Amino acid sequence: MLGNAAMQRKAISLSNIVFKWDCYPTFYGSQYALCPEDQCLFDIPDKKTEAALVPLRAAAEALERFGGRNPSKRAFLYLVPDNQNIPGAPVAPLVANALSYPQMLSVVRSECSNAVVIDGGVSYDQFLEGWYRTDHHWNIQGAYAAYTKIAQAMGLKVDAARTMDIISYGGIQFRGTLARRSLDDSFFDVLTDIKTDSEQNLLVSVDGGETGGSELLVRRDAYDRGWYGGNRFTSHYGEYFNFGPGLVTIRNTSNHSGSGLLVIADSFSSCLDRFFAENYEFVYMLDPRNSNKTANQLLDENESIVDVLVLMCRSNFVAQSTINALV
Repeated sequence: MLGNAAMQRKAISLSNIVFKWDCYPTFYGSQYALCPEDQCLFDIPDKKTEAALVPLRAAAEALERFGGRNPSKRAFLYLVPDNQNIPGAPVAPLVANALSYPQMLSVVRSECSNAVVIDGGVSYDQFLEGWYRTDHHWNIQGAYAAYTKIAQAMGLKVDAARTMDIISYGGIQFRGTLARRSLDDSFFDVLTDIKTDSEQNLLVSVDGGETGGSELLVRRDAYDRGWYGGNRFTSHYGEYFNFGPGLVTIRNTSNHSGSGLLVIADSFSSCLDRFFAENYEFVYMLDPRNSNKTANQLLDENESIVDVLVLMCRSNFVAQSTINALV
């Protein structure tokens, strides 16, 4: 399949000598596109239609009702930009009237008055610096830039100098979800991370299991020893940041504020939990796709929770599992 797709991509690229597209499908009928100049893969965008906007409104209305039922809690939403809706991305012209991030944000803000909607918009240049080019996730640089925006909006502390201390796994060829689905393995990413000072103070429980340390959040020790998946398309982002649990509970033993944060999360949140833990004694990371718990159940069970943050990309925000978690 990889060989056949590569042959089709070669034929398309030869056609591009005439048509001079900035971006083109990775094979005939593909839902993914390649920008050869930037060596970046994209989902082909959705059109801005009423059918695309209705789920956004429904999810925003669910968050609005949740905020109204819990007026003593601060509620926030950070909608993560997708590679397909970045303003200025070369993939947008492949679709007439492509749905953009500013349009999505406008729809959500029109429905939410009981939650603070944080603008997560980035330029195309910021996207190229802050997202993996073969995977749909952000790298740690982009993730920490998002955390900075969130922290400032929530009044939390943030260490701007931290981005100077990047851990890079240059010996690993990371070909992510987009590379696997687009059948394009011609280039790869480098996995990155940032180590936080508070990691040694964290007690972590995953889905109610035994309590451990920060190794349950990041598999840094395993990766440093070369213990990681060897498949050409291993999801190193998910493997490294231990993505998959339904509920992760974190206690920062050096923080005695008694305050707690509930994050209604998806995989974009997996690399940020440690940073949030610097500002709260308790952090609860709830992924509605993998847990039947609801936000209200966790509020009832954990009086420490003072803030609730919904942090996920559009496809997971509009999912019925997220709406159920907000009921």
